[in-house]
Amino acid sequence: MKPRARSEGTNTCIYLTVLGGKLQAARSFIQKGCDACPKSEDIWVEAARVNTPENARAILARAVVALPNSVKIWMQAAQLESTAGTVESSYLCQRLAAR
Repeated sequence: MKPRARSEGTNTCIYLTVLGGKLQAARSFIQKGCDACPKSEDIWVEAARVNTPENARAILARAVVALPNSVKIWMQAAQLESTAGTVESSYLCQRLAAR
């Protein structure tokens, strides 16, 4: 349960940093969270959320390597691809997440 408590605290810190207008600091902090808690779905999803779509793709690709069976990660990747307009990638991600 301890890693989950750490991820909740990290997400709260990121949220407050973004609200304070320090987006770059939030991105840097969440990257450290990804490195410290690579098995936390919530941290990976939050890292993708606060980054640009291009960086979010790379982050989610790393997340899939760390957590290949995470439906939450795959669905976030599918959502990112569908908003970017790459329907083929979105369909593939959704099919893989449905396994």
